[in-house]
Amino acid sequence: MFDQSTRSLRSILDHTWVRGLCLVLILYPLLKFGFVQPWADGYVGFDFEIFYQAALDIREGKSPYSDTVFHGDSPPSPDEVAGVYVYPAFFARLLIPLTGLTPLLAKLVFVALTYGVVLGLLAPSPQSALEGMGSKGPFWLPVFIPLCFLFSWGPLIENLRFGQSNLLTLALFCIAWRISQSKSLAPRSRGLLAGVLLGMASMIKLTPFLILPFLVISLEWFALAGVAIGVILAVLLSGWHLTWEFFTQILPVVSTLESSSRGIDLGSILERRFPVPVSGWLVGLFYLAVLALFFRYRRSITLGELILLGAYLPTVFAGLWYHHYFLALLPIVVLLPRRTAALTESLSRDSLLRPLSLLVMLFLALLMGFYYWPPVRKILEGGTGEPLFSALEIFVIGHVTVFLILTPQLIGPDERD
Repeated sequence: MFDQSTRSLRSILDHTWVRGLCLVLILYPLLKFGFVQPWADGYVGFDFEIFYQAALDIREGKSPYSDTVFHGDSPPSPDEVAGVYVYPAFFARLLIPLTGLTPLLAKLVFVALTYGVVLGLLAPSPQSALEGMGSKGPFWLPVFIPLCFLFSWGPLIENLRFGQSNLLTLALFCIAWRISQSKSLAPRSRGLLAGVLLGMASMIKLTPFLILPFLVISLEWFALAGVAIGVILAVLLSGWHLTWEFFTQILPVVSTLESSSRGIDLGSILERRFPVPVSGWLVGLFYLAVLALFFRYRRSITLGELILLGAYLPTVFAGLWYHHYFLALLPIVVLLPRRTAALTESLSRDSLLRPLSLLVMLFLALLMGFYYWPPVRKILEGGTGEPLFSALEIFVIGHVTVFLILTPQLIGPDERD
C-alpha cells in the first residue's frame, strides 16, 4: 500500500501545474504585503521613523535617546519606551547617510540594500533554481523550501514592511558566514574577518552575543578577537559618550520592561505556563544543554556552523516580536534543504511512511511562520473556544522543534581546516 501511495505522490509532484502553484504561493505574500501594500500607501513604518529620527539627532550632535522618557522624574512606562529609540547608537549612526532622503526613500534604499545582500548570498541562482524546480518527483522540494523562506516567511515580510534593523543584522551574519566558507582565505583570516562582522552585528542587536560561549568552547580565538575589534569599531563610530549612555542608562530600563511575559521567545512562553523561577531555570538548562552538546563535539564544529548556530540562538532565547525571528533565516535556508534532500531521497527509494512522516512534522512545525499566506492567516484568525495551545505558542514550539531537528547537522564528523 505504501509503495502505491509513494508512486501516487511522486506522480502528483511531477505535474508542472503543482510547481507553478507553489511558486505563486511563494510570491503572492511577498509582493502584496512586502512591497505593493506598504509602498502604494506610502507606509514608512513606525519603527523606521524612530530609526530615522535617531539618525537625524546624531547628525545634529544630539543624543538619540529621549530626555523626557529616560531622564524624567518617574520611570517610563512600556508604552513610552515603545515610541522612542532604545538601541545602541551604532545602528542610527550607520543610517546618517540616508537622512538626506525622505523617510520613505531612505527606507526603500535601506531595505533594497540589506535584502539584496541576503538574497545575493543565500538565494540560488536563477539557472540553478529553474533546474532544481524542473527536477523529477520530489527532488524539486529542496530548491522550493529555501525560496519559501526567502520570499514569503512571515518574519521576513514584517522586516520588509517595517524597515527593521534586523535586516542589517542578518546581512552582516550572511557575509560573515560566506567569509567562513571561503577557501581563498587562511583560517585565521576567516575567523578574524567573520568575527569583526559578528561584533558589529551584536552592536546593532545585542542578542547575537549569545554566540560568545560557543566560540570560547570551540577555541575560536581569532573569531573572538574579531568580535572584540568589531565592538570597538562600533563604539568608536557611535561615540564613547553615546555608548556609555546606552549601557548605563537606557539598557537597564529597557531590560526591566522587557522582562515581562509579553514576548514571544521560549522563556516568555514558559512564563505563561509555569511560575517565573521555574521557567527561568528551564530556559537556562536548555541553553546549557545546547552548550554542553556543542562542547562534546567541539573538535568537529567549524566556524561556519557556529555562525549558523549564532543566528538561531537569539530567535529561540530572545525573540520579543515576530520580526526578531528573522535572523533564523540564515540557518534555516542553509540547513533545511539538506534535511529535506535526505528525506526526498528516502521518499524516492524507500516506503512512504518514515520520510513522509518527517516531512509532515517539518511542515506542521513551520506552518505558523507563514502567517501572511491567506490559508494560514485563516487558521490563526479562526477557531472557537479556548485551544490547548495558542497560535503564538504553536509558532514558538514549532520554531524550537525545527531548531532541534537542524542542530545535529551542525555537529558533523568533518574536522575543521
